[in-house]
Amino acid sequence: MTSTAGPVERVERTGGVVFTIPSQAGYVSLVRMLISTLAYERRDLDDERVEDLVLAVSEAASLAIEAHGGTGDHPLVLRWSEDDERCEVEVVDRLRVLDVDVNESLADHVSDPGRAALEGNLGLPLVRALVDEVTVDSDDSGIVVRMSVLCARLPSLPDD
Repeated sequence: MTSTAGPVERVERTGGVVFTIPSQAGYVSLVRMLISTLAYERRDLDDERVEDLVLAVSEAASLAIEAHGGTGDHPLVLRWSEDDERCEVEVVDRLRVLDVDVNESLADHVSDPGRAALEGNLGLPLVRALVDEVTVDSDDSGIVVRMSVLCARLPSLPDD
């Protein structure tokens, strides 16, 4: 099978793309670039939806980096996966530093990003406003913020 796809030529449905970054704020721009490239090259999304996804992922990564103190001592894992109807990005904090209970209760009480901004807590309320679905799970592998956007694959992509 010959393909003329762009830089992100193949994403395996089962494993997707996994990358690890140091927990330092300077690496958030790399996260933005990677998510933007994957979204534009793989999905049928308009510019605004790509920007929303990029902002949501960078906010989730920034929350985890902040929770680590920005030292870079412990890496964050980011995972892109997709199927025919959606793309999903996970931000995994293996140290379980992010206080899920506090952030989940904040997300329940402050669902309006405008109100959250006034209160100085954009975090998860902003992420929830930008994507179609957000879950926050805690298990043995750490804390996982999972964000998904409903969108079709680009018709020009070959089947995996």
